[in-house]
Amino acid sequence: MVEINPTLDSGNTMAQNAFDILEAATDAIQNRLRMEEVVSR
Repeated sequence: MVEINPTLDSGNTMAQNAFDILEAATDAIQNRLRMEEVVSR
């Protein structure tokens, strides 16, 4: 994931949005892996 931010906003909104998406995706992947681990037992 790459941020291109030509406006250089002070709050770095695009980076925060990208991080939120990445964090949600990571949580979903981890939950899926946990579910697969439980089912395979």
